[in-house]
Amino acid sequence: MSHRDRWRLPLRLIAWDRRRALLVSAVTAATLLAALLVTGYVGEVEGRRSRETPLLLGDVMVDRFGGRPALSAAPFAPDLQLTTIDAGKAADAFVGFDVSPYLRLYAHAFVVIDGLVTQAMVIGVDDDDPLSAVGGVPVEGGAEILFPVAMGNGDSWLARPAPERIGAWWYRGTADGAGSTARGVTDGLAIVTDRELLSREIGWQEPVATAVTVFRGRTARTSPAQTSFALAYEANLQLGDSGLLATPWQEIVGPEVYAVTRHAGRAATGLALVVAVAALAGSAAASMQERKATILTLRLYGFRPDTLRGAFVREAAVLASIGTAVALLVFAAVSRGLQWSGLDGQAAARFAVAGILVPPLVTFLSTRRTAAMPLASLGREEAL
Repeated sequence: MSHRDRWRLPLRLIAWDRRRALLVSAVTAATLLAALLVTGYVGEVEGRRSRETPLLLGDVMVDRFGGRPALSAAPFAPDLQLTTIDAGKAADAFVGFDVSPYLRLYAHAFVVIDGLVTQAMVIGVDDDDPLSAVGGVPVEGGAEILFPVAMGNGDSWLARPAPERIGAWWYRGTADGAGSTARGVTDGLAIVTDRELLSREIGWQEPVATAVTVFRGRTARTSPAQTSFALAYEANLQLGDSGLLATPWQEIVGPEVYAVTRHAGRAATGLALVVAVAALAGSAAASMQERKATILTLRLYGFRPDTLRGAFVREAAVLASIGTAVALLVFAAVSRGLQWSGLDGQAAARFAVAGILVPPLVTFLSTRRTAAMPLASLGREEAL
């Protein structure tokens, strides 16, 4: 039998029952699309945290209280401020590495909006800081930002509202905090403002910083020797007993949050793939159970069992390929519309392979017995 003859019967089967062919392709496309959307959403959440958490905290933070500005007991205490000499030491600790250090002022605060109070992290940055280029929603005039100010012994606090002149804006959030990417990192909102203005507002005599935030360059991000952990380790060797500590952002957010962030996308992909394979296999098996009448008719016309088995497998492969292609195209369009980063090539390939191979494989296993049954037995089962 020629190659053309092998494909003639499968194509005729598709043309013979177009409604069924359309339904099978639609089921395949819907199953894969649902799995892709779940995986894409979880991956986007994971990717957003991986991209934006370092933007808030830097790849490495050098300060006096272990890289946890939101948890500091007295962030405005004089002994926790970084002097110009401290900032120079922190920058010198990264000499020879592809990094960019920036002075930042992290201030623990509260925000009052329409009588409701929520925690906030106010971050003072300079004009050249990467965070200053991120767009946000301006703080509304009715919102009050209350700064706790240390009173001598650091145990008493004085909250006073900040006027609008600090020019702050919500970091990718809204006035009520909905959608704020800072949640889980700062236990509240992230508000960005000018470092000098913030320094004066909380009562410091000159614009100082509470941390040196270090960002890796392009070369460092692709170098195994310049990960956040490796840079923090090397910097701490240089800082010695200076009282400064370099901390990677993964340790700042905590091992639990980092572990979930790192593995959530992979776990979601695996789970969605298993569910998709099970759904595709069940659909293909149920579909073949309904085709005993077609098999009986073709057997009566003289088609051999192995010919029928090959025809049904090729038909399933064609319909699965169409459904998989539709799912991938729709997912690409949805990802582009929602501005998702999409799936990596390996994850997309796994779903594509599952969508194309599972239905033909299940069809082959399902038709091995049915296509080879004696005509009398096949007719009796069909009659029942």
